[in-house]
Amino acid sequence: MALRCQQELAELGIDTGEERLSITASIGCAIVTPKNPIKHILAQADKAMYDAKKAGRNCIATAG
Repeated sequence: MALRCQQELAELGIDTGEERLSITASIGCAIVTPKNPIKHILAQADKAMYDAKKAGRNCIATAG
């Protein structure tokens, strides 16, 4: 799903008239389970997003 989101964003692009700007996204993913509180899941996804940003532009990281 994260990869599909990146691909869709890349296809959008922004045409400035002089050049075409590409859109990239660093995405953090976490697994949702009934026993994990939503606050914990969001914290995991947030950490994974920052891990993806540290890894470079347009990366995907999973909580682990």
